[in-house]
Amino acid sequence: MKTLSTLFKNNVREYGMLIALIAVMAFFQFQTNGVLMKPVNITNLVLQNSYVITMALGMLLIIITGWIDLSVGSVVAVIGALAGVLIVRYDFNWVLVVTISLLLGAAIGWNALTVALSAASKRNSPMQRLTATWPAGSRGSPPWSPICRTAACWTT
Repeated sequence: MKTLSTLFKNNVREYGMLIALIAVMAFFQFQTNGVLMKPVNITNLVLQNSYVITMALGMLLIIITGWIDLSVGSVVAVIGALAGVLIVRYDFNWVLVVTISLLLGAAIGWNALTVALSAASKRNSPMQRLTATWPAGSRGSPPWSPICRTAACWTT
């Protein structure tokens, strides 16, 4: 039978983020004189981050089933920024902004779906090459930028 210290030593890498989360929560619980873990604060945290929780649960299901992560977080950030600018700066109606946001998100998702399907069917489309090589081959710069002047940006 394994002891608790042996179990901890063997699994510290797997549970590192959980241990870090507990340490951060304990630190802020102490620094805020117990406000962090009050029920009203937990309720506010859940309500204010419900869209992130929904996105994270959806991505969890996608990753567990073996599909790929299509950078949904960046799409949510771009569409959220667009919605904020349309409402605050240009005084658009919220119904119109929600419609525009859903259509733009669907368009980005459709593009990602076609790239994934072309990869699954082993076709080598230009959009698939661009999507697959942008982060890895060019180290963060898009293949059409002046930074990426080598053929390595377009190879997989």
